[in-house]
Amino acid sequence: MKKLLSEAMLPLVAFVAIVVVLVFSAFFKIAVIQTGSMEPVMPPGTIAIIQNTDDVKVGEIVTYQQDSMPTATTHRLLRINEDGSLQTRGDANSFEDAYQDGPLQKSDVIGKVVVTFPFFTAFYWTTYRALFSVIIVCLTVIALIYFNRKEKKGLPSDTKQEETLAPTPV
Repeated sequence: MKKLLSEAMLPLVAFVAIVVVLVFSAFFKIAVIQTGSMEPVMPPGTIAIIQNTDDVKVGEIVTYQQDSMPTATTHRLLRINEDGSLQTRGDANSFEDAYQDGPLQKSDVIGKVVVTFPFFTAFYWTTYRALFSVIIVCLTVIALIYFNRKEKKGLPSDTKQEETLAPTPV
C-alpha cells in the first residue's frame, strides 16, 4: 500500500510544482536591482518581487520598459501627469527619468514592487535564473523513475528474463 501511494505521489508532486511555477509567473516577476539608483531602499543586489499590474499610484516603486529599452527599469513613481503619462525617478538620483520613446505610459509599466530582499544576488543567480532548467531536469527524472517502475511491474524477474532470452542456434 505504501509503495503504491509513493508511486502515485510522484506525478502529483510534479503537477503541483508545475502549477506553482505557472501561477507565480502569471502574477509576479522577479528582478535584481543592478544599480545604486534606488538606494538606500534597494541597494544593488536586491531581489524585487514585482506584481504584474499597470494599476500604480504615486509613491510606489514601479518597473517599466519602453520598446527601445534593452532592460526594464525599477524606479519610484513621482507623478501622473494631466495627459495620463507617468514620471519616475530613482531615489538616489537628483534628476527625473528621461524616456527615449516619449512620455512613459501605463502600458509601459510591467508592475509594482511588492516585496524586496536586499543582498540576495548570489542566491538569485544560483537558483532563480536556473530554476527553469532545474524544474525540467527534475520533471524528467521523476518521469523516468515513474515510467521505469511502471515497466518493471509487467516484466518477469531479471533471472527469468535472461533464461528466456537465450540465443537461438545459427
